[in-house]
Amino acid sequence: MLALVRPAGWAPRRGRWARIVLAPVIAGTGITVVAVLGTVIAITGGSLGCLGGGATIAGPAGPPPSDTAVAMIPAARLRLYELAGRRFDIDWSFLASIGTQECNNDGCAGDNGDGCAGPMQIAERPNTPCSPAPGPTLWDRFQVSAFGGTPDINDPADAIFTAAHILRDDMGAPATGGSYEGYYQAACRYYGACADAAANYATEVMARAVQCGFNGAGAPAATSLAA
Repeated sequence: MLALVRPAGWAPRRGRWARIVLAPVIAGTGITVVAVLGTVIAITGGSLGCLGGGATIAGPAGPPPSDTAVAMIPAARLRLYELAGRRFDIDWSFLASIGTQECNNDGCAGDNGDGCAGPMQIAERPNTPCSPAPGPTLWDRFQVSAFGGTPDINDPADAIFTAAHILRDDMGAPATGGSYEGYYQAACRYYGACADAAANYATEVMARAVQCGFNGAGAPAATSLAA
């Protein structure tokens, strides 16, 4: 099992990681996928036509990234959110806000102790708080290999594409361009509650999505995010 690496200046977000105690450990990071992504984009001139076993990237692009999104999200990770958004026709800014909420767009490799794992904190271990039933888990049912090969829950690309698949096909997230309320409810389902003692989860996710560029029906005007 890969273990968590905390990048410099990292602090836990109020997602699934906020509900456990983390032990400091050392392990490798998922750098390979970023390098592969950069190489493929360079070869194709910035366009990826097929991902995940030949699936065509054909959905709408979604809103342009705001200055906040560009400043908050590493460029390679932002590109993954955009590509996954187009692959599964889900607003990338919402997907990016989930990733930021869960793991601050970095780290979180390995099981969190509650049965969720990886950059998008997807349930992978049955009979746990994240996946109370004997199985199959969300990872078992929806896992995606973004660039081919065996899906890896700790690989940022596979995790992001799988989360997009889950949100669209299991959590009821609207298609790109969908309403604020529709995405709010999908955030509630992804977390397991709209809010609890650890986080006002759905409200925080949607506030950040708006800052990143989300402009679906009913979205409030962007304002400064709370620290």
